[in-house]
This record gives sequence, C-alpha cells and structure tokens, in this order.
Amino acid sequence: MNINKYTIKSQEALQSAVELARKGGNQAIEPAHLLESLLSLGDSLTDFLLSKLAIQRPRLEDA
Repeated sequence: MNINKYTIKSQEALQSAVELARKGGNQAIEPAHLLESLLSLGDSLTDFLLSKLAIQRPRLEDA
C-alpha cells in the first residue's frame, strides 16, 4: 500500500487508526480503529455520509 497516493485527510485517518491500534496493543488495524479515527477527525464528509445513511453520530459513538 502506497500511502502517498492517499489524500491528506485519508493519510491522517489511517495514521490515527495505526496509533489507536498500537495503544490498544493490537498488531493489526481493525475497522473499528479506522471508524474511531474518522469520527475523531470531525470531517464534514463523514458527517454527511452518516446523515445520508440515517445513522445518528452520538449513537454510533456510544456503540
């Protein structure tokens, strides 16, 4: 995987997911790590997609 071909926001989300996995003692990045990092970035695109899918952000964060 060549991370340099990703957008800046994608690189930030992936790096954040890597850090979350390391802090949790995980050897692999799981979808939950990436989801948590996307939610923590507070990107308007993430909020837009969640609203289109009729997913309430607070309920997702609680889960």
